[in-house]
Amino acid sequence: MKPTPDLHLEPINLLSEGWGPHLRLARSSLENVLIAAMFMAVALDMGGQIGARDIVLSIGAVMLIIVRRIVIPRQFALLFALLVVYPTFLLLVGVLKNADHSVAVSQYKSTVLAFILLVILSNSPYAILAKILYYSISFTALIAVVLAISLSLDINVFDGLIGRLHEESAGYFGLRGVGEFNIPIIYFKATLFYVPAALYFLFRGSIFVYFICVMGLVAATSKAGMLFVLIATIIFLFYKGKILSKTLIGVFVSLLLLFIFQSPIIRLFFEMQEGYDSTIQVRIGHMSSIRQLFSDHPLEFLFGFGLGTEFYSEGVGQYVTNIEVDHLNCIRKYGLIWSCIFFGIVLHTSIRSMKSHVKEIRVLGVCLISAFIVAGTNPVLISPVFFLILLVTILANMQSRASGSD
Repeated sequence: MKPTPDLHLEPINLLSEGWGPHLRLARSSLENVLIAAMFMAVALDMGGQIGARDIVLSIGAVMLIIVRRIVIPRQFALLFALLVVYPTFLLLVGVLKNADHSVAVSQYKSTVLAFILLVILSNSPYAILAKILYYSISFTALIAVVLAISLSLDINVFDGLIGRLHEESAGYFGLRGVGEFNIPIIYFKATLFYVPAALYFLFRGSIFVYFICVMGLVAATSKAGMLFVLIATIIFLFYKGKILSKTLIGVFVSLLLLFIFQSPIIRLFFEMQEGYDSTIQVRIGHMSSIRQLFSDHPLEFLFGFGLGTEFYSEGVGQYVTNIEVDHLNCIRKYGLIWSCIFFGIVLHTSIRSMKSHVKEIRVLGVCLISAFIVAGTNPVLISPVFFLILLVTILANMQSRASGSD
């Protein structure tokens, strides 16, 4: 009988056998999928009316905390005070003033959520975060274009989705009569952020995605958004564009302008400007009322009237919690001191980014300042999407400085 061979087995070390890189890649891929899901939920459901934002963000945040090591950098102390501590005080002020609790909590969640995301995402490469963020916004624009086309062609397959979005107040979704025409309007709450997304892909040379973002603005009939992108595109063509991109974008802009001026959309724009209830007149009324409010209450002007609080606006002839002149609205809710610090962080981050030696970071700086400008034309400045744009740019500067590439 032959002797039984020794069956002693040595333990296998997966990392020493070459599995380490694969495990790290799998974990990195999982993290990117979670981040993409979170960003997409924020872009599509920015106000949280549908419920997707809070559910996906909660699940994604918990899973990211599980799979990665979370550390709060010392540099975040000011942001913690700005986004968590002081808004908590203003939430209590709003409650004591019998403010609308749901509005106050919604406004409070915007800043607290921003800080939580900053902490969770602080270890992620800024370039990956930027791509995921702006692709998420552009995908929302693509959905807007598809829904607008379906309304124009009377395709019933999307009726349920359009109806649900409109009922849940996730934006404005429907047809607007202009003379004998019906103009489809698909306006997500994140619509104005198609502007920085369009610029991001324009500067990166992704012309097709840039077109999608621009068409998303057309689908929403966003005058401010289209005007800003048009001006930025013309500047880009003169200073940065290559011959091919200049030609393609020039042709596209020309066709777009021809389409707008030959379509009922231009009539809709003129109708919006006419009469006392036009957008401009409403905003003038808002500004007049808020200036009077600041004059009557100088102490609250400095420290904030509180979250969820209302004031009477001549622009609409009633009490409102938000107005379309959002930089002033921000000062009203959070106070001049808080707002100056916040605005200073945004402007400092933008300027620092635009002075960077890294092209990607310079692009992010341009996107941030464009988001800051257009967000002020609607009450979306203190919003999850704007904070994501700000946080990605902050991380870009931090990581660049840490690596010595800036």
